[in-house]
Amino acid sequence: MTLLAGAFLAGLVALGVPLWLHRLNERSPAETTVSSLMLMREAEEPVRTRRALAHRVLLALRLALLAVLTVAFAQPVWETVTGYLAEERASSANLVVLDGSLSMRRDGVWTTALGVARDLLDDPAVAGSRMLLADDRLRSTPTVTDASPGWSRLDLAGLPARIEAALAAWPEPPGGWLIHLISDFQASAAPERFNALVEGTQWPVVLHAVGDAEPNWAVTASVVPQEGAGDSAPGSRIEVVVASFADEPRNLAVLLRRAEAEVGRVNVAVPGGGRAATAFDIPPAQREAVVWEVLIDAGDALPEDDVARAVQVGQDARRVAVLALNADPGALRFLVAALDASGVPAPVVLGADSVWPQTLDVLIALDPGRWPESVSLRMQRHADNGGGVLTIVGPRTQREGALPLVGALTASVFDLDRRVLVADTAHPLAQGGWADVTVARALASPTQGLQTILSLVPMASDERQTGVLPLLAEKRLGKGRMLVLLTALDRDWSSLVLRPAFVGLIGNAVAYLAGEFVPTAFVGEALPISGTSLQLFDADGQRVLALNETVGMTGGVVQVSRPGVYTVRTPGRETLMAVNTDPRESDLRPMAGELLARWQDAANRTQRSQASEDSSQALPTAVEQVTGVPLAPWLLTFAIALLVAESVAANIGRIGLGALRLRDA
Repeated sequence: MTLLAGAFLAGLVALGVPLWLHRLNERSPAETTVSSLMLMREAEEPVRTRRALAHRVLLALRLALLAVLTVAFAQPVWETVTGYLAEERASSANLVVLDGSLSMRRDGVWTTALGVARDLLDDPAVAGSRMLLADDRLRSTPTVTDASPGWSRLDLAGLPARIEAALAAWPEPPGGWLIHLISDFQASAAPERFNALVEGTQWPVVLHAVGDAEPNWAVTASVVPQEGAGDSAPGSRIEVVVASFADEPRNLAVLLRRAEAEVGRVNVAVPGGGRAATAFDIPPAQREAVVWEVLIDAGDALPEDDVARAVQVGQDARRVAVLALNADPGALRFLVAALDASGVPAPVVLGADSVWPQTLDVLIALDPGRWPESVSLRMQRHADNGGGVLTIVGPRTQREGALPLVGALTASVFDLDRRVLVADTAHPLAQGGWADVTVARALASPTQGLQTILSLVPMASDERQTGVLPLLAEKRLGKGRMLVLLTALDRDWSSLVLRPAFVGLIGNAVAYLAGEFVPTAFVGEALPISGTSLQLFDADGQRVLALNETVGMTGGVVQVSRPGVYTVRTPGRETLMAVNTDPRESDLRPMAGELLARWQDAANRTQRSQASEDSSQALPTAVEQVTGVPLAPWLLTFAIALLVAESVAANIGRIGLGALRLRDA
């Protein structure tokens, strides 16, 4: 037995009070001296004897009552020890994954999500909890107060694998992780395959849904060049699409602004759950780029997507020169036509003694062969300063057996038809319709120092065949880079010049070598870095991507985290890029309840499997369990009984003594 408040035992000193009071009530009989007892009559003395006995009974009851009350206030506990076999277990830690995408910026949704996260992180029964903020990437957040929603999109596909990669940097708690995913679970964020939600899940997951479907409208805008009439300069127009994510139709005013001044307005009727398109005519492209803003006043749940920005590219956006020394005139015509169809300004055609432009983005070497040393040195300086070079082979290159800045070629030309295979699917130039392109003749180049983008394989070969020949390759040259196309711009060499893929290849190659970003992008979109000397600044002039982060890179991507207008700086060039919110974030409808239930059920199966595995590995351990039974309630009950007994005894004693006195009288 143990006492929880042993200091109360000092109250036993109070037992001396009844003893002292009873001692005062005791009367000593008076003594009288007489000469002889012969004349006295004998008499009994029952009154004094019985009264003394009653006093002692009352004293005992009162002392017992005080003692029981004192011990009860000391809170005694009767302890019992039992032994049993238990498995060694350790508690898991909470990992809170909070959706930080654009849709969570709605009023009330973010506040609710923070409340759920705070309850999970402050749980006193769980130690070592952590928090991740999830949108286009995962970021560790020290506390709930440090978390804020972003502007990008959360794609739920592959989220478990991304979480596992983030956990690799942290020590694993003894009981593992219990992952809590807090999100509005947009239907637009769900992958096409359900397995993409659970693949890579290593720990149990609990889903916490916040927010409901709310009506919302969003706007997108793009600049489209138009054909000119006669000798007039081609104009442009801004095509606008207003999307509705609401059931009811609505009339909305669409505003066009330039430099924060309104230059156009039109009303559009947007059907419920549909789209409405309109357009604004704008002046032809100027020398410098122009930024346009399109706005709607929807007063909806997500005002951040009620504005879209578009950049009208300047006329002199790219400076291109062509070196065609003794090249086939037909190949030059094909090249100039492809540049014109791609919207590239007319190139400067250089000769051996021509004066090169002071600023030059891309140099196209058409069927060079062995050029004069002065031309090769000028090409080398252009590349060293960050410029781009596109080299296209031909009959002259075949005869010379060498390429400037590359070296000797393997003198082999084959006459069997081959098809094009994309070797590097992540490269910006890998896009295009290559299925209908066949190549009859091509030159073979040593692959050392070259990165193959497009390859050639026999028509009957599958994609796993080894020993393929390169068709389009890339090489680093100082701060710049060079692309090499190993077939001629000739119908006898390939069908490339007759296919739409040719125009796309030339236009994309010029944009890639010039280090241009696309004029319009989405927040969080992976933008390939094509230039090796590039800087990125936001509208406030703050540096987003520094020069030292891209110099020397052979490839890579950059992601912009906020909407706005950004400035892209490359050697001798400054261009603008408009970044808007992803329209998929504008659809606030949540995933179907059946899909969420299926996801949670799959997570529960993972939890049961993990628990079963843990229990099979746990070792039994002897455990002694101490159980305490409080005795204070029983003592108080006993004290009440003593109090009743004391009252009864006191009254009985008075009645008995009174009767005796009356009889004696």
